[in-house]
Amino acid sequence: MSRTKILQGDCQHCGGRVEFPAEHAGLTTECPHCQQPTELFLAAPPQASTVPVKTMVFAFLAVLILVGGWIGTQMALKRAQQLTERANAVAVSGTPTPPAISASGLAGEAGFQISAVLFEKTAGKAEIYAVGTLRNETDRQRLGVRVELDLFDASGVRVGSATDTVRVLKPGAEWRFKARVTDPNTTSARLKAITEQP
Repeated sequence: MSRTKILQGDCQHCGGRVEFPAEHAGLTTECPHCQQPTELFLAAPPQASTVPVKTMVFAFLAVLILVGGWIGTQMALKRAQQLTERANAVAVSGTPTPPAISASGLAGEAGFQISAVLFEKTAGKAEIYAVGTLRNETDRQRLGVRVELDLFDASGVRVGSATDTVRVLKPGAEWRFKARVTDPNTTSARLKAITEQP
């Protein structure tokens, strides 16, 4: 006893479901719903998503986790940068001012007397000079006298040096030195050395 396979198709006019034996595929018959002639073709299977719903849900969750991780990383990096900047600021502000060397002691050993070093700005220009006076305390003429200063910023960090030279300094004479400062962050100066040509 053979059983006939029954197929299902759609009416070409009304879209109603039409059942027919497999051997009638391709023939024309009257639609039981709209009574219009329609060809018997196998109905197309319903369009199903090629990606299962579970896969889409997991992909969405993975994207959320990745975005959350990226945001967390950015926040952690920013926080670390702020902590580093704060630590650096503390380290810089905690840097002690360089120990004072007695300018008079250093100058006195070389036979000079030096005044306090001040800063002077040229009118109408951006140039800054470290200025002061140096007195020859000896009874002999000094040749090629050079004053060398260490320069420091507000936190006590050395930012450079400045020098000035005079060709001749007579016994008991005073010389007003004027050493050009190149770093605009300079706030203080300290005598480093006084030298002269032999």
